[in-house]
Amino acid sequence: MPPLRLFRDVMHENFFLTVLEETASTNAIAREQAAKGAPDGTVIRARRQTAGRGRRGNTWESPEGNLYVSFIFRPNVAAVTAGQLSFIMGI
Repeated sequence: MPPLRLFRDVMHENFFLTVLEETASTNAIAREQAAKGAPDGTVIRARRQTAGRGRRGNTWESPEGNLYVSFIFRPNVAAVTAGQLSFIMGI
């Protein structure tokens, strides 16, 4: 199954959304929830982030009015295929 189809299936079949007014980082919340067993398709959204992170350790400006979101995906694919999913997430 191509990764793009997997992405669509996850979003339509298992969609769990948490919306926060403010958080340090949606990614930090998603990591905590994933460690606690949050299901595939979980989405964490915040109106503002106070400690968002960009690539290579850069800070991420996160004022209200933009989209700040992290996803938890638990794809059932081989490890060699899982690396391709990062391309989809970048779209």
